Amino acid sequence: DKKASISEIIINGGRYYYDEKRAMDTTVKNIAYRIGFDDTNKDGKLDYIDDQDLYISDLSGQNLTRVTAQKDIADFRFINSNSQIFIRYKDRNELRDEYNPLKFGIYDIATTTFKELKEIEEKLMEIETKLIK
Repeated sequence: DKKASISEIIINGGRYYYDEKRAMDTTVKNIAYRIGFDDTNKDGKLDYIDDQDLYISDLSGQNLTRVTAQKDIADFRFINSNSQIFIRYKDRNELRDEYNPLKFGIYDIATTTFKELKEIEEKLMEIETKLIK
């Protein structure tokens, strides 16, 4: 057992139908959390201001798995029948926020792999460069 700060808990709602003949969405199998375990800003408190990573568990809260490390999550959503998580984030580093670009990734729940979507980042940088000129 370890102390932690949980700032967000998301259970994807899936698809629900008002028609009783249709079943609930059985693709919903996970809960997502933003959790911090360390007082990273050294203020003596473990809270939402400290660095937090994205985790998932099964619906019973068991099998807690770390999804991200060293990433400040802007937002995320379950996609592809709840088998993946699309994540928008910035790398956790010492860069000022305006110089730290927004990045994108997909976490595959079954394989527990995170893939950076570099092609999106490159296109956005290209667009930003054109806009700044």
